[in-house]
This record gives sequence, structure tokens and C-alpha cells, in this order.
Amino acid sequence: MRNGSRYIKGLIFGIAASMAALTAGCVPQERTSYMESPDLTPHTGVSIDFVQVHNDVMDAFDEDNPYIFITNVNIDGTNEPKAVTITATCIDDAELEDAEVFASAIIRRTAGAISVQSAEYNGGDQESFGNVWDDFSLKFTVKKESAPEGEYLLDLDIPAGGEIPLDPDYETYEESYIEQRDMRLRNTVIKADS
Repeated sequence: MRNGSRYIKGLIFGIAASMAALTAGCVPQERTSYMESPDLTPHTGVSIDFVQVHNDVMDAFDEDNPYIFITNVNIDGTNEPKAVTITATCIDDAELEDAEVFASAIIRRTAGAISVQSAEYNGGDQESFGNVWDDFSLKFTVKKESAPEGEYLLDLDIPAGGEIPLDPDYETYEESYIEQRDMRLRNTVIKADS
């Protein structure tokens, strides 16, 4: 039995030595070098995908939309010339203040969606609409559902670098819109049950 054990040990040793010899030939002879400093500069001139911008902004509104008076929204744009067009339709009961608060929210969220695609931009905060509008012009309209074509509740046409005449701090107003939305939804359920 001892001879069989020596044979198996020899066989295992031979296989291990063969494997070591085979893999020794696979070691690269040249050393790889690492980049000393990576290029972390933001790329400029990135083409913005406005279909993605539209989808990103609409996804943000779908999560918890307090603007139930808005019935339709479209966001579009071009890279040359740099321009963004936002059109919205609202119910006939909506007021100018409603349209202005909605405009602030969607303009900032659009800037945020653009800044995700291009690091040269920031999406703004409660103090600013961001630097997207330094390069992009903005055409924004809100039309009541029954209003004739060309008659708008709110119509903004802002050239690149122009000042947006709204308060970027839409979050302050959203709480009251959430309360109004919840009240309207409760009233709708009560009417449907009647």
C-alpha cells in the first residue's frame, strides 16, 4: 500500500509542477504604468438629450405632484442654438400665482436635469435657478384648457443670460399646494361616493 501512496503523491507533485511551469510563461514581462493624475476637468460642449430631460423632470413630478391644476407638460430644447421650451396646460380655475409657482418648480427641475447631463451646469437652489440659463434661452408658457390658441395665463420669453422674474424658492409654496391637492382629492372621493 505504501508504494501506491508514493505513486499518488508523485503524480500530484508532477501535476502541480507542470501547472506551475505552464503559468510561469503567462506573466507579462513589461510593467504597466498608472496615470499620474487623471483628467477630472468637466467636459464642455456636451449635447443635451432633451427627451431624457423631459423624462427626468416628469419622473420627479410623478413622485409627489402637488401641482394637480396642471394637466399637460412638454419640455423640449435644442443644442444649437441653446434653447429650452416648456409648455404647460392648466385647468381653467388656476390663477396666475399658481402658474408662477409651477414655473419656478419646473424651471429649476429642468436646470437640474440638464446639469445631470453636463457637469458645466448646476441646477440651482432656493436662491437661484442655476447657471444653465446663462447659456440657454427659455420660452415658458402656461395656457388654460379653454383659452384660445395664443392666449396664455403665463408667458415668459427669456434670452440666455436674462433674469427669470420668479422666485426660485418654490418649496415654500409647495406645502400649501399639497394641502390643497389632498383636500381636492378628498372632495373628489366624497363626490364619487355620493
